[in-house]
Amino acid sequence: MAQTLNSSSLLDTFGGLPVHPLAVHGAVVLLPLSALALAILIFVPKWRKSFFPLTLIGLGLSTVFTYIAKESGEALGERVGEPQTHEALGTILFPASVGLLALGITFYFLQRKDRPKWQLQAAAGLALAGIISVSTLTYFVGHSGAEATWASRIAPYETPTAEPTSSNEPTAGAEGITATEVAKHNTATDCWSVVNKNVYDLTSYVSSHPGGAAVITAICGKDGTAAFSGQHGGAATPTSVLASFKLGALATATGATGTLPQASVPAGEGEEGEEGDED
Repeated sequence: MAQTLNSSSLLDTFGGLPVHPLAVHGAVVLLPLSALALAILIFVPKWRKSFFPLTLIGLGLSTVFTYIAKESGEALGERVGEPQTHEALGTILFPASVGLLALGITFYFLQRKDRPKWQLQAAAGLALAGIISVSTLTYFVGHSGAEATWASRIAPYETPTAEPTSSNEPTAGAEGITATEVAKHNTATDCWSVVNKNVYDLTSYVSSHPGGAAVITAICGKDGTAAFSGQHGGAATPTSVLASFKLGALATATGATGTLPQASVPAGEGEEGEEGDED
């Protein structure tokens, strides 16, 4: 492999970058444009004298680009691997571009001399067939190369779809979670409570509350504002811990559904003997 790369070093890299992307872009742009120009000249005789030489130069440069693209593609393939479809099409494109150049030159000289009309028409028909074939092949060469390079790197855009709301998630309107919804979560295994007009899911905290599980279960499905304030009196640590369980605000607007009973702390439970405990 090293020997192959050294023998084609001029068509391998340039300035530390692979030559192939530069050459293949020249081929897939210039070749179809030159082919289109040839097609126009076949149907518009009055432009032939002015533009036919330029068109043949374009076809000639396109042929050079396809050769460089083929050779540099092989060199790049030895480094990173080459897609089979792209490689196969690229190999065909060079002789196809040579053929189109030959057809263009043939038509150029025939139309300059007094030849039978059928010869000129036959040359024009062959040139048009070559134009269509080479242009189509050029498209697939460029597309297969782009697909091999980018298809796996760009995920197709998917329109996000709304996911159904889980039955365990809060039912919240524009103005918060209703008291009726909070009241449904009134057990130790499904415990919501309200403190200072905010709703908290305390289910996971029931068993770990420093003051005992009964302190929490007493406020499940209820308004625990008085119980919390009476036990902790606005202490910073319990307030911070409570905030980690917040679900959202309680719906308090006029017409909000349901009301909650006030909960009180069971006697002898949750005394603030342990500094920093939390409801």
